[in-house]
Amino acid sequence: MVEFDDRTNSWAPTWPALRRSRLAIEGMAARHAAALSFCTDGAAEIYRQRFSDAVQTQWSVIPNGFDESAFASASKRAPARRHPDEILLLHSGTIYPTPDRDPSYFFRALRRVIDQRPSGAKQLRVIMRASSVDSLYGPLLKELGLSDHISFEPPIPYEEALAEMMQADGVLVFQGYTSNPAIPAKLYEYFRAGRPILAMADDEGDTAKLIRSLGAGQIAPLDDVERIAAELASYVQNIEHQACGALSYDQIAGFERAKSAERFANLFDVLAASRSARPN
Repeated sequence: MVEFDDRTNSWAPTWPALRRSRLAIEGMAARHAAALSFCTDGAAEIYRQRFSDAVQTQWSVIPNGFDESAFASASKRAPARRHPDEILLLHSGTIYPTPDRDPSYFFRALRRVIDQRPSGAKQLRVIMRASSVDSLYGPLLKELGLSDHISFEPPIPYEEALAEMMQADGVLVFQGYTSNPAIPAKLYEYFRAGRPILAMADDEGDTAKLIRSLGAGQIAPLDDVERIAAELASYVQNIEHQACGALSYDQIAGFERAKSAERFANLFDVLAASRSARPN
């Protein structure tokens, strides 16, 4: 509920009264809840440091994940029609209109990479699916001459969206450093889709650390056009040469949502046993 930016030494929310109220609620949860669960290690670490006086015995990290049954259904869908001479990159999901999710640096890097590609090379095409910012970046795309390369597409049903992930040549993540303790839920679906990932994310964040630990893709800072262009050029080349190895199911099986449900069930069992053991 409260975030601190150690690079600008600033808090969010900025209004002190609201921040104090939220910190008080966080503190009550940390000190009085029977258990706390977090989606990422980074979020858990914030609480460990912020409420170091609290008993942390039943604090655990239970990550987001993917629904295997949904992917099984999605895999049966017929492939969408594709132009044979294109490389299709996909960003699936909302892009919040904040600096923390700004794709404009990627757009500028894409322009550079396109300009450097040899004559006759496959065309690079990017789908921004259900972004909710369709009109915001129109002027920039026109300025960069990318209207034929980037399309903002409407939402589609969930399983259709999963099928689109599996059929794309690569998938994209946008995440600034202020979200370092967070991991987008879509990342786990990207893992299961088996497509190489290009993440515009801070190198020290949980998203980058997880991608790097699995060898699932390439990483560049969200706001660095030159580094994005370099990684994008390499990324596209790896796709063209089929040098992007898919993750094995064993690497990602722990992220299946049934496993998360099992972790929660185990936590409830521990809490129930602890309560029943108390004297009347």
